[in-house]
Amino acid sequence: MFRLKNVVMVVALAGITSIAAASAGSGMISAWVFDDGTANDVMGINDGIIHGASFAGGRIGDAIDVDGVDNWVEIPHDSSMDSMASGYTVSAWINVRTGVDHGGIAFKGEGIGWGAFFTFRMATTDDTSLTWGGCPEGTEGWFATADAYSTGEWTHVALTADGQWIQAYVNGESPVGTGGGDNPREVPGPYQMFPNEPISIGVGRNVGGAGNGVSRWFDGLIDEVSIWSRPLSQSEIVDRLINGSVGVEPKGKATVTWASLKTQ
Repeated sequence: MFRLKNVVMVVALAGITSIAAASAGSGMISAWVFDDGTANDVMGINDGIIHGASFAGGRIGDAIDVDGVDNWVEIPHDSSMDSMASGYTVSAWINVRTGVDHGGIAFKGEGIGWGAFFTFRMATTDDTSLTWGGCPEGTEGWFATADAYSTGEWTHVALTADGQWIQAYVNGESPVGTGGGDNPREVPGPYQMFPNEPISIGVGRNVGGAGNGVSRWFDGLIDEVSIWSRPLSQSEIVDRLINGSVGVEPKGKATVTWASLKTQ
C-alpha cells in the first residue's frame, strides 16, 4: 500500500494524463493538456498563450473552454515543428456546443481554407460535420466528413499525413469523405510549414481566403491537444490517445503506464 501511494503521488505531481508525454523516440513534439490552468507544453518546449479562454472539466482533468466569440490559444512557431513538413499527426478531444462553420479546432497557416494556406486544419462546419486537410505548395488538400460527431459529447479527432496521404479519424475510426476529396486523400508532401504563423487552437483565420480577415471561433471545450512528427497508425491513435494505454515519461519522472495505474 505504501508503495502504491508513493506511485500515485509521483503521478499526481507529474501531472500525467493519457498523453502527458510520450516515451523517447515516439515522435511527439508537444502536448497541451490544460490541467494546470495554463497552456504550457508538457514537453516543456512550446508553451501556449491563452487569449480569453477559460477552463472547465475536460475529457481528462481540465480543458479549455472557448466561447465561439473571441477565445483561442496561440502556440508560436518553433523549429521543433519543422519536422512536420514530411509527415505529422494532430490530435485533440472536443466537446462541441455549437458547430460553427470553419470554427477551428486546431490549424496552422495563413488561413484555414480557400487555397493552399495551411499546414493542417481540423474544424467544425456544422453540428455534425468536420473539415480537414493539409497543403503542400500549390495544393489545398482538403476534404469534409458529414455526420461525424454529435454536440454535447466528447469526441476524439486526429489528422495524419505521411508524405503521400492525409487521413482523418473520429473516435479511432476513419469516416467517409463527403466533400473536397476522399478520406484518406492523396496529398503528397512536403507540407508547407508557415514559420511566421502560430498553431491556433479554437479559431479558424481568414475564412474565405488568406488576407480577408474573417475569423470563426470554435464553440465548446478542447482538451489533450498534441502534435507529432510522424503519422500515428490507427491502432496507435486508439491505444495511445483514446484508451491511453501508453507508457509515459514526463520530464524525467519514472515511467508509468496510465491504463494500469487507473486499474490500480
